[in-house]
Parts: sequence; C-alpha cells; structure tokens
Amino acid sequence: LLVTRAGDLIVGTLGHGLAERCADCTGFSRHRRGSAVGSLPDDRITALAESANGRLWIGTRGSGLVLREAGASSFVRVSLALDDAADLSISDLVEDPAGQLWIATYGDGVVRVEPRADTVSAWPAQRFDSRRGLSADHASALTLGADGSLWIATARGIDRLSRDDFSLRSFGLRAGALASGYFLGAMATLPDGRIVAGGMEGLS
Repeated sequence: LLVTRAGDLIVGTLGHGLAERCADCTGFSRHRRGSAVGSLPDDRITALAESANGRLWIGTRGSGLVLREAGASSFVRVSLALDDAADLSISDLVEDPAGQLWIATYGDGVVRVEPRADTVSAWPAQRFDSRRGLSADHASALTLGADGSLWIATARGIDRLSRDDFSLRSFGLRAGALASGYFLGAMATLPDGRIVAGGMEGLS
C-alpha cells in the first residue's frame, strides 16, 4: 500500500497489477499488464514508493523496476547498468535525502540507483551483496536511520550500511535478529530513532 503526498491510495497486488483511488474519488482505477506501449509490464507488484518529486517507483517480482512519472498515466520499465537487472525480484524500495533509490531484492542483495530524467539509457547502479559483506543476498526490507544510514532486513539478520563510505555491519541472532527472517517491507524507523523489523517470530 502507498498513500501519496496528494492523498491518493495505490494498492499493489501479487498477480492483479495496481489498483488506484484518487483522493477525491469513490472508486478504484486498475492497471494491468498489457501489450500496449506504456502498459504495466508485470502484474506481480511487491513494492511501492514515491519520490520527492512525485515519481512513482514500482517493484515487481521478476521484472525489475518500473517508473511512472508524476502526472503521467503510462509506465516505463527502467533499465539499470547491472548484469541481469531486468530480472530483479524487488522486495522493498526507499529513496534517500540525496534522491538516490535503494532497492532490496530477493537473491541479488541491495542495489543503489542514481535516477535520471532520461528513461531510455541505463541508469547508474551499484550492487551490495554477500560478496561485499551483506549478511545474505535475500533482502526483504529497508529503512533509513535517523543518522542517514540504511538499515536492511535480510534472511540472516539485520545489516547497517553507511551511506558515507558504504561499509556494512551485520547484527545476527546474538544481537536479537529473528532466525526465520523478515516480512517484505516490514521495517520502519520510529520517531525516537529506533529501528523495528517484523517477521514470523515477532519484532526486532
């Protein structure tokens, strides 16, 4: 679910595309995968986020990142400068204060994207996975800490990534992480700065 700054409600489904209700509307409009240019490229929606300038970011299961520009009705599948980026299964999305988009994926770690106005060329992107120190390549949720660091819920615990030097620190079972992992998108920063993440066994 996503409530936009304009008060619109957007619902992503796992197999039935997007449903959208504007702030002043009583019914929903629906967007489904189609063959026409500008159609939603995948009906399996797993993450939603809105950028500071009103862009709608859409994460899919297996079709990567999708964009709808502010005020537009069509969708664009975003190309990233990564190997196999088109097939990313996205778990969560978060935009940082600098306008960079962070993507949690199922099986490909976390990806940092530098959005561009041009949607034809591949956007610069950088992957952080287990080879770079991430505790697991299955990342389910993201949130930004009060200090600007990125917190990541993975299949093996919770990681903190510094946006200054991209260093990673992992917190496992002994630090209170859940053994069974975390739900997609189930992570938040509380008003007092504490980080919470939810899974089958409760909260961390």
